Amino acid sequence: MAARLDGTGALDLHGSRTALAARGRALVACLAMQHQLCSAASVARYFHRAKSTLSEQMTACRARALDRTILQTPAQRIVDEAAALTRRTR
Repeated sequence: MAARLDGTGALDLHGSRTALAARGRALVACLAMQHQLCSAASVARYFHRAKSTLSEQMTACRARALDRTILQTPAQRIVDEAAALTRRTR
């Protein structure tokens, strides 16, 4: 998700407190729930954030047209893009 939101690859979804990082965490949570991988609470724990805050950010993501486009990404494409990023960083 960080690569999609920030082409420089510098976005840190774990440590950053920027609005862009918060948006990225919310998109990760939305996709995880949409593809039935885990709950929003699990994503919140993974990123060491409050579930209530993450839930608010998820609601905002669902309201943004650009984010809705990202949320329509099929699971296989997500896997393919992640694998390509992994290969590029080696």
